[in-house]
Order: sequence, then C-alpha cells, then structure tokens
Amino acid sequence: MKHCMVDLETLSTESDAAVIAIGAVAFDSTNILSEFEVLIDPVKTPGHRSALTLEWWAKQDREVRERMFSGKASPSEGYFAFLNWADSQNLKFIWGNDPQFDVAILRNLRKWVQSQGGSSKVEFPFHFRSERSFRTITWIAKMCELDYSEAYADNVAHDALSDAKAQARAVQVIAHKLGLKL
Repeated sequence: MKHCMVDLETLSTESDAAVIAIGAVAFDSTNILSEFEVLIDPVKTPGHRSALTLEWWAKQDREVRERMFSGKASPSEGYFAFLNWADSQNLKFIWGNDPQFDVAILRNLRKWVQSQGGSSKVEFPFHFRSERSFRTITWIAKMCELDYSEAYADNVAHDALSDAKAQARAVQVIAHKLGLKL
C-alpha cells in the first residue's frame, strides 16, 4: 500500500495559513518511492499571515529560510502540481503532522483555488477517512520507548521536502518496530 507524507511550510499556524512550500513523499513499509516539492511565491499566496510566525521564520537557518521563501509558483500552480503528482502515485493514505494542520491547510488552499475559477471542480485527492496522524504514531512510539531518531539523520529542519522524507522514514521505523505492515 502506498502512503503520502505531506509537510507544509506556512506563514501562520491557522487552518487558512498562507502556504509557501509543499513537500511530499510517496512511501511504503520500506521505501521512499517518489518525492514532490513546490515552492509558492510568498507574496502571491493567499491566506493568514501571523507576525509571530514571521518572527519565528526570522530566527531559522538563513539558507533554509531563503530557500523556503524563494518560491515562484502561483498558489494555483502549486496546488495543481501537488494534485497531479498525488493522482499519479495511486496513494491510499495521507499523513500529516498533524492532519488538522497540514491536510486542513491543503484543503483550504483547494477551496481558494476553486474560488479563483481555474477549474469547475477542484478535487482533493484524499478522502477524510484516509488521513493519518504522524503526531499520534510518534506519541505511541514514545509511550512504547521506541527510538526512531535514525529517521532524522540527514534532515534539514523546516525544509518541506526534507521534513516529509524524515517523517515518512520515522513512520517506517516505528511501524517496523511495532510489527505493523503499512
């Protein structure tokens, strides 16, 4: 079964946050099968912007911050690129840290794209029953005293694609240690 791990970089923590990066990977029990990344123009992206989040970004690694804020894609181009990638992957589940953040914000971006009239009907490629919580599985791992730190060996924090890859690897490690088949 193929899963999708999505990680967003945003300008707020609200469910209608302005999205500046979408990183995602398709994965199964043992492999990262495909990668996706789009950087969205931070000036053109719709949504909530928070002064606290912008202050937080100012304190992050300069190279990562500059890369995440270098997007040229329009919000519609970014969403449709993600949609096309996800549709091409035959994915069963979508994971987020947490779905009430990443997936909810993607759903709100979809609503904005649809409101712009770019397509008569813009679908979200995942049913709500297919949403999975990275935060919950890592909490279970901690309760079971499982170490999954190896998943973050080469992670670049706050880089959407790097975080999505590390989170997917963490799910793989935790599932393996718990004897679960993804």
